[in-house]
Amino acid sequence: MHEVGRHLQMQAKRCDEVDREAFARSAYNRYYYACFLVMREAFKRMDPSWAQNPHKSYPETLEGTIHRRLKREHLKAYKLGDSETTRSIESAQRAVKQLTKIFKVAYSVRVVADYNFDTSVVFEDSNKFSLNTVSIDDAYKWQNEVRILSESIVNAWDKFDV
Repeated sequence: MHEVGRHLQMQAKRCDEVDREAFARSAYNRYYYACFLVMREAFKRMDPSWAQNPHKSYPETLEGTIHRRLKREHLKAYKLGDSETTRSIESAQRAVKQLTKIFKVAYSVRVVADYNFDTSVVFEDSNKFSLNTVSIDDAYKWQNEVRILSESIVNAWDKFDV
């Protein structure tokens, strides 16, 4: 998906005005789905039933179920004096906050790209454009950021007794 998004981004930069908005919107869509697929795989590793969660529920799962479990396990590890697990969970807790922000932005931009045609893509020059104030360069980075952050959460999660 990410490579498809990159191709669409490059195509939007080369197209005439008639087609470039469609390519740009499609690039945002593919970048969103690239990070969604990474997160879905991480969710699946933590709890196989989460692989079926709807897109919009991802931030809720991160801020709710995952946050609460990390908090509970952090307290256990701290009481046991397990500094390695404590540090791993603290890293995961920071990752949850960052990942939630990314997903909220990515999802909202994807919705604008797919359904809100009154909101135009803003082309600053031949190489830069944005949608709903999110630059395409930021959208390009979502997948890698999600991969790193979700891995931090999964690494901590793997330390818990199930």
